Amino acid sequence: MAARYTLPVSASKYRDGYLWGAHTVSRDLGDGPVAAIRWFQLDVRSWPTISVVQEGILATRGRWSFHPTLAIDVEQNISVIYMQSGLDQFGSAFYAERKSTDPSGLLRTPITLRAGSGSRTLADAGLSAFGQYLTGSESWGGWVGRLNLHSH
Repeated sequence: MAARYTLPVSASKYRDGYLWGAHTVSRDLGDGPVAAIRWFQLDVRSWPTISVVQEGILATRGRWSFHPTLAIDVEQNISVIYMQSGLDQFGSAFYAERKSTDPSGLLRTPITLRAGSGSRTLADAGLSAFGQYLTGSESWGGWVGRLNLHSH
């Protein structure tokens, strides 16, 4: 079972005997592939025996979801925070939550943490930057968000 989890994991957290992870994968939702977030929880309390507690895919038709990170509290509630973009959507920050009492493998409906308001191509490198936003004609900015699972 552990061999299935040797893929590159861009976010991982250990809490109370459980290893949580998330990474970007490709999924075809019926009209072509999109980038999606695969997340999982592994029980590593009996190491080296590992068991899958739950796993899920976070995907939206016509949108590309990527660059996940995780927040887990002491009650095993989680938030998956990630970037998302699409042909008609600037790069935006979203989060999806799961309380420990929710059905296994399912996240709640994603919520916009910060909507993108533009894009910027890094001309020298030929790349696009996400996780930052344009504050003016040539200025970059950053922001901090706060999530509270107990208020939802």
